[in-house]
Amino acid sequence: MYNCLSDTGDGNCLLHAVSLAIWGVPDEAMLLRRLVYLSLVEDFGNAFRKRWKSERMRLDNEVPEGMKLSKKVNRSCRISQCYVRNIFW
Repeated sequence: MYNCLSDTGDGNCLLHAVSLAIWGVPDEAMLLRRLVYLSLVEDFGNAFRKRWKSERMRLDNEVPEGMKLSKKVNRSCRISQCYVRNIFW
């Protein structure tokens, strides 16, 4: 049986829901959020990056041939991303 619960509406509804499911209380101290952040930032052994890369490659292989970008367009996109990254970061 499901119960509807109210949330603070602060943009952390997923983490609050996980906290409620695990501990039975909302994560008002944002402990779970900080732990998720640290896990993503530290990423020891590049576990998240490796998983992302393998999933990205799998999804790219599922794109129909007619929908794939040409090599020229891909190269232009890479160049523009580097340009934008160098300006803003």
